[in-house]
Amino acid sequence: LSQIQAILALALAQAMDLIEAAGEQVAWSETARELRAEIRAVSPSLSADRPLAGDIDAVAQLLRHAAAPADPPA
Repeated sequence: LSQIQAILALALAQAMDLIEAAGEQVAWSETARELRAEIRAVSPSLSADRPLAGDIDAVAQLLRHAAAPADPPA
């Protein structure tokens, strides 16, 4: 399941990049902007075809870490 979520997150980030590159003005939510920034920290925007297995794994790990419950205060 985390691999599918990672692929969807990568598609979202890429769509946001392409929409903005086309000059469209969109009021993205703060959550969407933060998610794209976190994704782009581990996976650069696609400008040409390339293997994405490593990017998918990196984003899946990012999403798993983000979903993990925080440690309770000591």
